[in-house]
Amino acid sequence: MNYMGQNLRRKYFLIVVHVAIIMILASASLASADGGTSSLGEQRKFEEIETFSLGMVGFYGHVSNQEELYRSILKKRDSVSFFIRIVNSKTATVESKLYAACGLREKSPLAFDEAKISIIKSGGMASVLRADILKREDVAEIIEFIDDHGCKSVYKKDKR
Repeated sequence: MNYMGQNLRRKYFLIVVHVAIIMILASASLASADGGTSSLGEQRKFEEIETFSLGMVGFYGHVSNQEELYRSILKKRDSVSFFIRIVNSKTATVESKLYAACGLREKSPLAFDEAKISIIKSGGMASVLRADILKREDVAEIIEFIDDHGCKSVYKKDKR
């Protein structure tokens, strides 16, 4: 085989190798997007959640961005450790800790029991969006509701 033929084969081989590497990297990024592990950026974003809401909210009825983030974390392999970090974080908002409690109740009831005590001790009020009404509600009442009903049962009956 002449020199030109070998050079062409070598170029073809390198192209095939590069395509294979790109395909492997693309499949790895898809795997981490669904069922992978959470990132530091996701944790920071989660810690800054300012409103707790479940189900359809707003005038047109949609799932909130914060609930979508919560649901995406819930699907990850490290969701329990992620939610425990949120509950124990000094910088996380009380609303983010309520979402973390939801995740722990679903994924690890034992860890939920510990988180529940911690969140109730911290006390305070949380911003809660139900439909298109934003209210401040007692954290202890919300956590008790989560304990009794979980977060799949999204509509709490008003005590009027």
